[in-house]
Amino acid sequence: MNSQYGVRRPWADKFIAQAKVILGPHTIEADESIDIREATDLIVWDKLYVAFRMRKNKYFIQYPNDFTLRSQIGTRSVTEFEKIMYGHGDMLLYGFSDRKAKEIIKWTLIDLDVFRDAYIHRDTTKVKSHDINNHDGTWFKAFEIGSFPSNLVIETWTKVYE
Repeated sequence: MNSQYGVRRPWADKFIAQAKVILGPHTIEADESIDIREATDLIVWDKLYVAFRMRKNKYFIQYPNDFTLRSQIGTRSVTEFEKIMYGHGDMLLYGFSDRKAKEIIKWTLIDLDVFRDAYIHRDTTKVKSHDINNHDGTWFKAFEIGSFPSNLVIETWTKVYE
């Protein structure tokens, strides 16, 4: 397992309670072993498997309409992207934190079946993506939400500041 997993996981786990509120009262946390094998952090109604990914506020400012999936890990472990492309996961809850990393200020619920189909057929669907080197042995694939079919997004929400 990547040594950074132990650093990244606790930061994202701070937002699990908020994610469970977003997804509803019948949401439970998946065992870590399921997360590692199947990119599943949360389970709804014992049958919907949800990957959960949180990003820092600086990425919300720079890329509010993109989402990223880890596509390469220095340890050659199976990545989020690979697990999803293998067919694991039903939905992705993708969120951005506020500046203080205390609350989710934007989230998007993504249909992973639509994602997989559009990505597999990206030559005809015109899905826009690019690779990002994280300079720590990991890489991400960044995807433009607007380049996917409109049914990719199940629901989205952004906090409005008054």
